[in-house]
Amino acid sequence: MFYAKKIHHWLWRWHIIAGLISLPFILLLSVTGAIYLFKADYEQQTYRSMTQVTPSVSYLTYQQQHDIAQKAAKENGVAIPTKMILPDSDYQATQFIAGRFSSESYTFVNPYTGDVTGQFARKDTLMQKVRKLHGELLLGKKGSWVIELVASWLVVLIMTGLYLFFPRSIAEIWTLFRVRVKQGKRTFYRDLHALCGFWLSLALLLVLAGGLPWTELFGSNFKTVRDQTGTGYPTGYHGRGLESDLTKTANQLDLDDVVTIAKDKGLAGVVTITIPTKPKGIYSISNRAEALKD
Repeated sequence: MFYAKKIHHWLWRWHIIAGLISLPFILLLSVTGAIYLFKADYEQQTYRSMTQVTPSVSYLTYQQQHDIAQKAAKENGVAIPTKMILPDSDYQATQFIAGRFSSESYTFVNPYTGDVTGQFARKDTLMQKVRKLHGELLLGKKGSWVIELVASWLVVLIMTGLYLFFPRSIAEIWTLFRVRVKQGKRTFYRDLHALCGFWLSLALLLVLAGGLPWTELFGSNFKTVRDQTGTGYPTGYHGRGLESDLTKTANQLDLDDVVTIAKDKGLAGVVTITIPTKPKGIYSISNRAEALKD
């Protein structure tokens, strides 16, 4: 009995310490995470003047639009676009993408007039700054280490809380469903805290499980295990090491031919065409469901 009581006090102490360490960061992560959920809606409104166009009778080929985007990129000293988002409506400008991940930059071309309606870099957007604040505290890799440490302490907070609150006998099982309201404010707030924490703990652990693979230490080891066990992307997903027979023919495809192929496939969601940068390079077509759009 004495040993169990000693363990209880020890876990209670670490529960308090974990809470004090985690709380300020939990508030920050909650706010920034909630804001980032509205990324698509925010950017749709902010960049509407770039992405929306007025339909016309004349229409430029996709190859001509790509040439215009390339020229605009060279004039502005930015990377040459290597991807194109296939427009899904007559009111949508054609979007060309250069770079990868946070270094992406975007060029929008009016498919009717050939005008460049706008350009911007992902790193300069408000939502990208919110994302960096959420994942790195705007401190780069050092900030990512801090976030990972806080997430680890949050796991400690949850697990110690579950142990401290979990009923010790069948007779106490009612504590999982009831808040005592007639035994003073202290008891009321204690029960409210414990009850909410207990039933939300599973959801919180799932949130942490979804975030930890993006961290530095846990994430890098997770990717290593994934690669070693072959449970990551399927072979050829990124198009690496593949060579198309079309590159060996006399009549090579241009961008408009690939767009025709993509449309014939009837792919759902956002359709992206990767444009080769070398003579022996290949085109690739991929789609991503709107619900998963980043």
